[in-house]
Amino acid sequence: MIEALPARGTAARNATPRDVRHLIEFFPMTEDKHQEVLDALNAAMQGKACPMCGGQERTLIDRFGRQDVHEIGAPFHSSLRKIVASTLTEGLTHPEAGYLPFAILVCEKCGLMTYHHLGRLKIAY
Repeated sequence: MIEALPARGTAARNATPRDVRHLIEFFPMTEDKHQEVLDALNAAMQGKACPMCGGQERTLIDRFGRQDVHEIGAPFHSSLRKIVASTLTEGLTHPEAGYLPFAILVCEKCGLMTYHHLGRLKIAY
């Protein structure tokens, strides 16, 4: 069963646009960067099918994102603490310390979106 997580207090619900801090931001990729990410993903995935439906066709979104690791919510904090700590110490965060850069693949059959860390793919960002 999938359950919705409750909002993180009334402050989050009552925030004005100037108070809101975006935990994930997206930036356009150049055509060259898009191809570089696509090539790296194809090499890493080695023709593996979608883990959800077995589909073979996926689309790389033409934007990359960055996740603020300092603002990860409580449900994710303990499970990601080790990953974030090792990522920060290995220098795989966005040049602005504390951000994890990622690309998104979307399965054309079922719509599953998978997030792929650009640093792990050895992609400069």
